Amino acid sequence: MAFYQGERPIGTPAAVDANIEKLEEIVHAVKKYDTQLVSFPELYLEGYSLTREVLLQLAEPAPGPSISRVAAIAKANHIRIVWPYAERDDSGEEVRFYDSIALL
Repeated sequence: MAFYQGERPIGTPAAVDANIEKLEEIVHAVKKYDTQLVSFPELYLEGYSLTREVLLQLAEPAPGPSISRVAAIAKANHIRIVWPYAERDDSGEEVRFYDSIALL
């Protein structure tokens, strides 16, 4: 098992893309040690300091495009990934946001 905790860009679509690229880099690094599971910090892609405006822009439904990308990384590398993310739920009368976690 491996845990990643490191600095990263936050709060923009470009940051989300960069953080997925970093996630894949970390997965490749820990696979060298025969790691079976890697865990990332809370709100890894978006960043922890989120305003409502940033949430409206970056939070995704479950499953969303980022989950699909991270799931593909997990599958290609035969590893499980614990991946926290900002979830957006549009199913009710008002938009709701959740601090969610996926096991891929």
